[in-house]
Amino acid sequence: KELLDYERESELITLKEQLKRDLKENRYNLGHLASRVEISQSHLSNILSGFRTPPKDLAVKLALSASLLTDKLYEPIQFTE
Repeated sequence: KELLDYERESELITLKEQLKRDLKENRYNLGHLASRVEISQSHLSNILSGFRTPPKDLAVKLALSASLLTDKLYEPIQFTE
C-alpha cells in the first residue's frame, strides 16, 4: 500500500477521496482547502490526482490546513507521492 491510500471499511480509497470525506464531515470541501493554502482548485486537484508534485513548503501547508479543517492528521509526504 502507498501512503496515498487508506483502508476504510475494507475498501481502498485515494487521498483525494479520503480528504473529500473528511472535509465533508466538517462541512468543508476541497475549495476551502485550496483557498486556505492560496492555490486554485484546479491546482489542488492536479496535486491530489498525482499530475503535479507540490514544492515542500506547499505540501506542508496542505498537510497542516487539511489537518486543521478535518481534525485528522495529514502528513506532507501524502501530498508529494
